[in-house]
Amino acid sequence: MIFLSLKVDNLYMFQDVTLDFTYSRRVKNSLIEGEYLEEFPNVRFKRVCVIMGPNAAGKTTLGRLMCAINNYLLERRPIEQVRENIYDTSKPAMVDLLYVVPVLKELRRLRIELDTRGLKRETLWTMPLRKSKSLTQMKAALNESQPVFDWPEPDQAAVGDADNVALFSQARLKGVALDRASGWHYIFCEMDVSSDNLTHEQQDLVLLEKVLRAFDGSIVSVQLSQDKDNAYVIAFQNGDRVIVEDGQLRPSDRQRLSRGTLESIEMAKLLASIIRQGKDSPEVSHTFFLDEKMAYSHTEMEVAILNVMIERLGRYSQLFYTTHNHDILSMALPSHSYLFMYKDGFVRFAHPEKKGFRKNDRNLLGYVRNDIFGTMPDTGLIDALLEDT
Repeated sequence: MIFLSLKVDNLYMFQDVTLDFTYSRRVKNSLIEGEYLEEFPNVRFKRVCVIMGPNAAGKTTLGRLMCAINNYLLERRPIEQVRENIYDTSKPAMVDLLYVVPVLKELRRLRIELDTRGLKRETLWTMPLRKSKSLTQMKAALNESQPVFDWPEPDQAAVGDADNVALFSQARLKGVALDRASGWHYIFCEMDVSSDNLTHEQQDLVLLEKVLRAFDGSIVSVQLSQDKDNAYVIAFQNGDRVIVEDGQLRPSDRQRLSRGTLESIEMAKLLASIIRQGKDSPEVSHTFFLDEKMAYSHTEMEVAILNVMIERLGRYSQLFYTTHNHDILSMALPSHSYLFMYKDGFVRFAHPEKKGFRKNDRNLLGYVRNDIFGTMPDTGLIDALLEDT
């Protein structure tokens, strides 16, 4: 599935906000090619979304919500768990998602309403994609159509076990499983959620070795363990060896690697997944989300890694990447590839292409540094420490 837009109300700190993952006009000579559906060029979507904002602006929370949506649509996991994050518990919360399924050649809109008791209503609209129609025209026709799934039915109360009654029974429309046409891989600071785990195949270990040696010059090799299953060995120039078993290091071994190198292991999992998916199944739509896993890396390394991810990204996949590094703005990405988040009481979003920034040039970087998008941290309280006596 490809995210086209996401509207959220009364959930976490999101109050009646809409994220747009489409763009209105093609960009000439863009670093990111193919930001549209091959058979339906009027359906333009952002393949890369670099998310910037101050601490506690909601970047990780956005990823958690998107991950919950992917889990719900693709793994049938109950979405009711997010009801714990309803802001005003006297009112229902709402998630309204517009997405496309390239394999099914279908545009879909899913609206979910929740209250503190659980799922309150779920409505699904679908329509075939049309070459002769713009995306705006198709969205209008979709909104005017009758839903193909509506639970509970009009004039009926939502009774019984909502988890079992409304777990998206229409996910297998036209006999094609949505979960076979889509995948997802989210990496947060505290967890890794994926439909595609890092294998111990030689190609993945070669990639991991290159990444680790780039981050730590004292590393000489990464090889499969001869003694343990699902484990590999990191060897150093001085003869030290560190074993990673089932993706975990022993506590005593964690001190042998720098924080940046430790995080690069997780980042390599995502990179391996991107490369494998782009090579072996480019027709499958994957959602990749990397949440500030390069915070301890040199800025040049972060730019280089992100560039590889973009270049190897599958044709119909999307990469969401959160960062505080303004050097990312110097990459030759179109302006619509950036999303700025800030808090004005609640979480707000700024799409630079909708504010007149048609090109990503020095002006965009200057505006960011001058805090036009509200993404710079407020250092006033810190500065005030200099005045304390």
